[in-house]
This record gives sequence, C-alpha cells and structure tokens, in this order.
Amino acid sequence: MMISENSSNKPPRSSKVKTSDIRGKMRYIAYGVVGLFALVGLRCISQDYGKLLAYQQVEAEAKAESKTQEVPKFNVKPPPPPPRKHNPLRQEKMGSYKRQFDFQNLVPMDYLPAPPNLKWPEADFDRFTPEKKLELLRQGCGEVCDRTMRGKPSLYFNFIEKKVNCKALWANHIIDIPRTLGPAPLMEPAMKKAFLYHGAVPLEYHVKWPINQQRLSTDDTTSKQAWEWSHENIEKEKQMCIEGTLKGTYSETQTAMMLNGLKMAPRVAGGHVLVVGSVSPWVEACALAAGAAKITTLEYGVLNSTHPKVNTITPDEARKAYLAGTFPEFDAIVSFSSIEHSGLGRYGDSLNPYGDVQQMARLWCTTKQGGNLVLGTEMERQGQDEAMMWNAHRRYGNIMYPHLVANFQQLAHAGGPVYVFTKHEAEGLDISNQ
Repeated sequence: MMISENSSNKPPRSSKVKTSDIRGKMRYIAYGVVGLFALVGLRCISQDYGKLLAYQQVEAEAKAESKTQEVPKFNVKPPPPPPRKHNPLRQEKMGSYKRQFDFQNLVPMDYLPAPPNLKWPEADFDRFTPEKKLELLRQGCGEVCDRTMRGKPSLYFNFIEKKVNCKALWANHIIDIPRTLGPAPLMEPAMKKAFLYHGAVPLEYHVKWPINQQRLSTDDTTSKQAWEWSHENIEKEKQMCIEGTLKGTYSETQTAMMLNGLKMAPRVAGGHVLVVGSVSPWVEACALAAGAAKITTLEYGVLNSTHPKVNTITPDEARKAYLAGTFPEFDAIVSFSSIEHSGLGRYGDSLNPYGDVQQMARLWCTTKQGGNLVLGTEMERQGQDEAMMWNAHRRYGNIMYPHLVANFQQLAHAGGPVYVFTKHEAEGLDISNQ
C-alpha cells in the first residue's frame, strides 16, 4: 500500500488536545455565568440597600417630629396628631401577611404619629410603644396580673386567692379600647414574656396566618340579621336545648354540657344571669331553659334583643355603669368559648396579655356573694397540651387556668370544658377602698 509523503509527515491528532480545548471553553463559559450572577446580585443588593436607607430616613424624620410633641395623657384631650408621611415600605412591611411572624425585621419605634382617619382614644393608644401599652394595661391590675402565684391544690386544679382593686380595674378604660381596623396583629416581642407566663407556657400557631375576625366585634356587618335576637328564635332555641337538639356554636354534646353546668349552679334558677360573649343566643336560650329569670349579655357587638327576659350591653357601657354605681350584681356569670380569646386581637380587641384574667376579675367584682360561675373554655386534653395558640385562643391547663378563675371556688365538673364555681369571698380581697 502506497503512503504519500505529505500524509506521512502530518502528526497524528491527539485526544488530549481535543479534551483540553473543551475544558477551556467550559471554563470560560462558567466564568461568564458567575460574573453575570455577581452583577445581578450586586444590583439587587444596591437596590435593597437604597430602599433600606430611604426607609430608615423616613422613620427617623417621623421619630424626630414625634419627639417634639409631648405624649398626651389619657385623662386630657390629646393634641392634634402630626401629619404622617406616606411610607410604602412601612405599609408593605406591616401589612404583608408573608411577614406576620418576622419579628426581627420590624423596625422599633418609640412613638409614632397617629394613623389618619382615626378617633380618640384608639388613635392615640396605637401611638405608644408595646412597653408603654403594657404599663397602661397594668394600671389597677395589681395581683390580678401577677403570674408568679401558684395557689393550693383543690378539686380539679390549684386554687389561687388574689386581692382585687375592683374600682381601679373597672376604671381602666384602656382594657376596653379596640384595635384599629387592619390585618390581624402579630405578637409584640415586648409582650411575649407576659403572654407566655415568663416562658412557662409554649407558643403555638393555630393556623398558618393570624385570624382576623374584626368585623364580628363591630356593628358594621354584612348580615344585620345576625345581630337581631327575636323573641321567637330564642324561645325556639330554648325548647331545642331542653330536647337536646340544639347545636349552638359547636355541637349538641357541647350544648348539653353547658345546660348540665347551668343546672349544677344553684343560683342560676330564678336569678339574674350575666352571659359574656355571644353572637348567637344559644347560651341565653339554655340559661332560660335552666330557669334563669333575667339575662344580660355582655358583648362588643351591638345586639338588639326583643325577648323580654334578655337584654344586652357593651363593655364600654358596662364600665361606665359600674363606675356610676348603676351596674347590677349578678347571681351567676356564664361564658362559653369567649374568655380565652380576650386580648389576642382576633375579634378586634387590642393586644393585652392580661385580657382574660382582667375580664374574669371584673366579673368577680360584679358577682353577688355566693354567686356562681359557669365557664367553658378551650382546655388541654390528650395530645394537646396547654399552650398559647396564636392568635386563635388560649388552651388552658394547670398553669394558666388557676389564674383565670382566681377567687372562684371549684364546685363541680359538668363535662368536657365546662366547670362550675362559687364566688370566694374573704376579708380584704376587694381593696378598692384601701
């Protein structure tokens, strides 16, 4: 076979040379991609840094303007609020549900200008820091807000005796101030210790995002019929409660437990009963079925009852009546699935770590000597331990529940979450006149 001279002089192609060329090209491509990502990253960082500087500048200006004005006291008319500069970054940060639990990224502010279109005193209360709010909420609270007391063993859980300044507790109108309209609130870091009993109670989340049912605590509702309590409907539910077919808010079983508790309370039959927290009058109907002579319902929403034995009152009206000496004492206090929501912001109330115990202490002040308490709340059970279920409710157990029912002696267990109590009275418990 003939081999040409030219072909014999050409060196054979090496596979190593070909591989190195491919590796070199891939290296250059990788460098280019990394460089491109670096440029994009630097641009994003610069934009975010610019936004952060602008945000901090606006907040610093607002803070500087607010410090020039004296913080108004609650017993005087506040000065007109300073103009608030529009800050879309703050609005996005506070209003986005995706950041509801991102406490670390919230910029702390000592004193904010009042939000627009709000009336006193709600607008002014929201201008205070969480620390200042706690100070105002604790006014007149005394031992009621003491988390360190453990009490003594009793029938089902510990019994705690606390001194109560009834006049001061009812006079503190800060407890009744609703929060401003807006998204469901996140837990203030400054209030976390008080909410969780200094770490003794775990924090859990009931659902992924906070619950906002603010409209249920106002008279602005899409269904006005929900706030009309007719005589016919209450009598119908009364009969259903007797027959065991009334579902109430939850089920026939829960309704039967409440009726059983009402019958176990000796002062319900023939007495004046205060029902705390109702949108539907099923508890009132069962109280009538148990023989109550008269019922007053304490509810944030504006209700209209046409039943001659059922009337309603708002917390603000109750506070004013108590201070004026016209609020009656009651033979029995009844509540089902209401107290555990107090102070969590779910139903339009302001955040208040002591909302539930302050409410119960006020009720103790309005209960007659020897009167009863029939209480149904969310309780710990197998597989579900005591916890702060933000922001749905408190799940009570051996730590929180004794504080909730302080100064009420345990009388009977009506089944499930329903317990019956008798008002405990001892010399020096009410320190209003001291």
